[in-house]
Amino acid sequence: MARLAQDARAADPSRLITAACLINRVHFRIEDRLAEHLDVIGLNEYFGWYEQGFQGLQRLLANSRPDRPVIVSETGADALAGHRDAAAPLFSEERQAAFYEGQAAALSQAAYVRGLAAWLLYDFRSLRRQTRAQGGFNRKGVIAEDKETRKLGFEALAACFRRLRAAREGG
Repeated sequence: MARLAQDARAADPSRLITAACLINRVHFRIEDRLAEHLDVIGLNEYFGWYEQGFQGLQRLLANSRPDRPVIVSETGADALAGHRDAAAPLFSEERQAAFYEGQAAALSQAAYVRGLAAWLLYDFRSLRRQTRAQGGFNRKGVIAEDKETRKLGFEALAACFRRLRAAREGG
């Protein structure tokens, strides 16, 4: 991978080189030998979805000391469009919205985090996803599979972007 980064940089030195890096689960920090060859460190994480709560994300961010910018290159939480429940159980739109709100709160505390990419814009068919709520779809999109219905997570994600931007701009 380091050689690939070197070749890419030689082919076009104007482009930033990035890749999703690993987490050291013993010391709970971003730690990957590829990082030194990158311009931007990518981090795929699902704290608050596959891993309960945001304490792990807060710990990871506090323990990490990257010497270059980090982007959360993949994150998200499933929600079935129209499944509304104020108690925010799994697969509800409220749970997805709370997920992005929790991400924004945690990520805004780490000055080195410079961006976030939601795993999905639109839900898509995935035959491996066979829970009742999933029904053969990956439902981490903030827009339903009809490509029109915005879930509560859509506005929560937009607010997350606004919050991260404000944190970077100092207010």
